[in-house]
Amino acid sequence: MKINFGTNADKIAKVDMSKIYGGYFADPINLEKFIELGIKPIIKFFPENISYVDFGGGQGHLASAVKKYLESDGYKVNAIVADANEDYLSKAKEKGLETKLANLEDNNFSNLDLVTMRAVLHYNNPSTQKIILKNIFNSLKKGGYLVNQTASGSKENCELRSSLVNIPELGRAGTGNYHWISEEEYSSLVNEIGFSSTILSGYAKANSWGPEDQWNRVNGEMTKIAEEKKDDKVLSEIEIRKNVYLEKAYKMIEEYSNKYGKEYLGIKDAGDNKVKIEYTYPVIVSRK
Repeated sequence: MKINFGTNADKIAKVDMSKIYGGYFADPINLEKFIELGIKPIIKFFPENISYVDFGGGQGHLASAVKKYLESDGYKVNAIVADANEDYLSKAKEKGLETKLANLEDNNFSNLDLVTMRAVLHYNNPSTQKIILKNIFNSLKKGGYLVNQTASGSKENCELRSSLVNIPELGRAGTGNYHWISEEEYSSLVNEIGFSSTILSGYAKANSWGPEDQWNRVNGEMTKIAEEKKDDKVLSEIEIRKNVYLEKAYKMIEEYSNKYGKEYLGIKDAGDNKVKIEYTYPVIVSRK
């Protein structure tokens, strides 16, 4: 199986999704908010036996919470976590979940009642995003639901964050392909694919990151290994690349700030001459 570049980037960097961004994705409060906004309003439309797949579900935090919620209301749930990272899927199996090692753009499912996604689409370029959403559409029964919590923001906020992660010196596998998507672009896309209705149900807890966060996510493990080996040559190369990356990143942030304004872009002072860029997490419910 050809591994998606976004998945490959996290595998190389040994990213633990339960710990990044302050443990956002494993936080029970954030899981409850997803369910409150995305699942609770549509629960009455599900059949007694629910066929459910979490696309890009990684370690199974979301699928486990959704399954537990549905079962607490008397439904029988066949829940599968689909992801291209076998390391993540091993954690999902430990939660008692069925797993499927798969790229999300490949057609692996049919007759589903429910598909969820959370912070997944931006790992892919626009054309692949469309393929993934079309694949989900084809995998659902008529009347089935896609509940997607997508990392979003204004068009310009999404453009800035995409550009920062696509700077080559960051060293993230798949450079040039990461694409955060605005609400308007997402709604247009799912409508084009053929979903009969799409509703913004509300917003999960917002998040933020800065250039240093992205650098540490991608290069932290590499730096740690070099430090343990006392490999001064590699450490020097990493430091040179880091300086180039940060210089380019902050120049880009300055250009966007001058053009659109920091407040509009969600740019906040983080102290020590660093910034964080805030972004939203809309929970969007689409029905086939």
